[in-house]
Amino acid sequence: MIIATQRLTLRPFRRDDAPVIATLAGDPRVARMLVDVPLPFDEAAARRWLSVSWAELRLGIERNGELIGGVCYFCHLGGAVSLGYWLGAAYWGQGHATEAAAALLHHGFAIERMQHFRSAHFIDNPASGRVLQRLGFRRVGGSGAWCPARKAPVESATYALSREDAGYPPVRSTLAGVLGFRPLMPSAAVAPTLTSPASARHQP
Repeated sequence: MIIATQRLTLRPFRRDDAPVIATLAGDPRVARMLVDVPLPFDEAAARRWLSVSWAELRLGIERNGELIGGVCYFCHLGGAVSLGYWLGAAYWGQGHATEAAAALLHHGFAIERMQHFRSAHFIDNPASGRVLQRLGFRRVGGSGAWCPARKAPVESATYALSREDAGYPPVRSTLAGVLGFRPLMPSAAVAPTLTSPASARHQP
């Protein structure tokens, strides 16, 4: 599955991405903001990180053919879906996370019939909070999450975005989605261009 945006291409990760992932996500500035990347994070660890479950959609973010980060969502029992994203430090502050996450949200709502998303960021990563706010998420509370790179729990801010608030029409959930699996529905090889009211609002 490939999702094209104005500047980016979202595509499945490949095993030969491991060296680049190790370099980008293994940067302490990046790893300390993630919940699934320990330090040190070498190529072997990156290959292990590349394994994906049936409940997860995980895509690499490319710009001009160069891998610069990743975006994903993970389905939970009951229908909630967790959104995540990361970028190499050299690509921060350029709107790439907002653009990639908006495209994946559009895919989740429009193609896979998700009902609501949630997300979180460590409290000392306000830039991630601004991404979520631009995407239409509302802060709903706080919690703590283990950070492998810091080897410590870190306070987090939690956010939510419903299908209705994102501007998508009501649809019935798929059984797979309710059970915590990605709906086994045909997916567009190239996602629709981001022209829905919500996705237009989500652009950086």
